[in-house]
Amino acid sequence: MLATITLVTFACLLPQAPVERVQPLRVITYNVHAWGPVATTDAGKHRLRQIQSRGQLLPRLALELQLYEPDVIALQEAHSEAKVKELAALMKMDYAYFPGGWKGKGWREGISGAILSRPKIVARENRPSIDPKIPEDKLFSRCLGRVVIEHEMQQVAIYCAHLLPSWKETTHIREAEIQALTVATTKDLQAGRSVIVMGDMNHDAEAPEYRLWAQAGLVDTARQLHQQKALLTCPSESPKERIDFVFVAGPLTARLHRAHALQEGAFMVRETLGSPFALSDHIPVFAEFR
Repeated sequence: MLATITLVTFACLLPQAPVERVQPLRVITYNVHAWGPVATTDAGKHRLRQIQSRGQLLPRLALELQLYEPDVIALQEAHSEAKVKELAALMKMDYAYFPGGWKGKGWREGISGAILSRPKIVARENRPSIDPKIPEDKLFSRCLGRVVIEHEMQQVAIYCAHLLPSWKETTHIREAEIQALTVATTKDLQAGRSVIVMGDMNHDAEAPEYRLWAQAGLVDTARQLHQQKALLTCPSESPKERIDFVFVAGPLTARLHRAHALQEGAFMVRETLGSPFALSDHIPVFAEFR
C-alpha cells in the first residue's frame, strides 16, 4: 500500500506535458450608418449633440466595441478612411479600407467599408474575384473587401460585404453579388483557409437569396445557435428585421461557440434603461470561435 502511495506521489511530481490552449477568435460586424448615431427623444438628441460637439463619438464607439474583446471587426458605411484610421488607432488594430462603388448623393468615397484586425493583416483586396469589366456601381455598389489574417498558425480569409438594399425588384442583383462573392470564398476554401463572411446583406433569412449562402457551404452562425427573434438587427430603436450576418466555412465552423446580436449598451436605444441613443441605426452581430 505504501509503495502504491509513493508511486502516485512521485507521478504527481513529474513535469506534466503542457496543455495546448486554442485562442478564441472573436468577430463583430457593424453597419455604422456613416458614423451617424440615432435618438428618438429630445433628451437623446441633446445628448448626441453634446457627444459629437466634443469629438467623443469615435472614442465612445471604440470603448463600446472593446467590451467584447474583438479580434476582427467588419464595418459597413464606414465613410472616410480618415475616420476608419482613427478608430483603428483608438483600438490598436490594423485596418483595411474598401471604397464603395457608388458615389452619388454626397458619398464622394462611395458607401465604403473596412476591416479592423488585432492580428496583422497579411493580405488585402478590394472587390475580390469581381470581373473588372463590371462597373463598380453595378455589382457591390456598396462594398466588398477581403483580408487574410493568421490565427493559431492557420490563415483565415475574412470578407466584409454590403449588398444592395432591398428595393423593388433587386433580388437578382443581390443573388449575383452572393454568387460572385462565393467565387472568391471557394478559392480560399480550396486553399485550406477558413472563411468568415460578414456584413449588411440587406435581406432576411426568408428571402430567396438567403439559400445561396448555404449552397456555397457558408453557415449562418447565429441561426445555428438561436431562434430568429433574438437576432434582429435593425432598426436599433425597435428592431424588426435581421439583415446583418456572420457566415463561416472551413475548419473554424466546428469551433463556433457563440453568436448573437448585441442588443445592449449603446448599440440599442433603451430609454427605460438609461440609453437614450444608439451609435447606429443597425445593431452589431458578434460571433466567437473557440
